[in-house]
Amino acid sequence: MGGLPAIWAEYNTVDKDGNPVDLSQRETYYYYWIDKEAGTKAEVFNVKNTLTAEEAAEYTLKNVMGGADNWQPDLLCEACDAPVVKASGSQLTWEAVPYAICYVVTKNDEVAGFTKETTFNGYTESDTWQVQAVNENGGLSQKAKANAITAIANISTAAPKQPEHIYTIDGCQTNQLQKGINIIRTADGTTCKVMMP
Repeated sequence: MGGLPAIWAEYNTVDKDGNPVDLSQRETYYYYWIDKEAGTKAEVFNVKNTLTAEEAAEYTLKNVMGGADNWQPDLLCEACDAPVVKASGSQLTWEAVPYAICYVVTKNDEVAGFTKETTFNGYTESDTWQVQAVNENGGLSQKAKANAITAIANISTAAPKQPEHIYTIDGCQTNQLQKGINIIRTADGTTCKVMMP
């Protein structure tokens, strides 16, 4: 290609299991033919092929891509916030994440699907479900684990006013007060705990 490297180095290379790779046999000699028939070639010897930790630390986005033009490539790589995922019935739901163009849904660490919506059907309680937001450059948010939601939240011990919904302690809705602990949601949205002998 008409050019030879002055440096072609790597640092801290590991295999698929995270074990360090032996870098001692990496190439240090490069050439290209100027005229193969005449046997003329351009060559470079002793090309640096590994970096020390101190040398690798110098290769930052700012040092490599920075300049006087105020371009900030790190902003393009910035990940979205992770969604807050809730599971109800067989559906996952979450609020839209700013700057996300779609979402990756995984089931037991395997991709279950992609969606532009803020819902995903097929949830099963026996599996581990997670959702990641994806930005326009393909950057992924942290994985957000789906949490099952119940109808019971923000319980107080104040006396109930006009019960609208009654739940048993395990979150099942019932039509009348049961023996033991009952959770009552009133018409004004208040939730309270009632103990029945």
